[in-house]
Amino acid sequence: MFVDATGLPSLPGGPLLCSSCASGGGDGVIDDVFRLTNLSPSTTGLPMTVWIGPRVHKGDVATILVNTTHGDVTRLSSAVVAIEPGPRLLKGYLSGNDLAQVVAWIEVNQAALLALWRGEIEGGDLAERLKRIA
Repeated sequence: MFVDATGLPSLPGGPLLCSSCASGGGDGVIDDVFRLTNLSPSTTGLPMTVWIGPRVHKGDVATILVNTTHGDVTRLSSAVVAIEPGPRLLKGYLSGNDLAQVVAWIEVNQAALLALWRGEIEGGDLAERLKRIA
């Protein structure tokens, strides 16, 4: 397992979704990455791939990982964007235009994203509920 400078568990190039793993809320096992749902640009309408997974520990912030590279890429170089209480960049860098598009997409899909994060639905259900942005 990798841990970044803030103590968050990370993969090379990007943190996992578990904000409490390294601070006593869990062990931060790297296989949490296998719980992520991969959402490609053809699914979201965004210019980049995003990932979301279910909450790992009580107290975690609902977030998505946003690939910093445009296209349907699997390389995990990402920024972390909160879903609630309002979409906002928590870690990493996105251009102003990219962040604006991600925020608009989260706002349109917030209920579905939170349902997956809360464990109420799975990835296939999420894909059916998502609305693409133009």
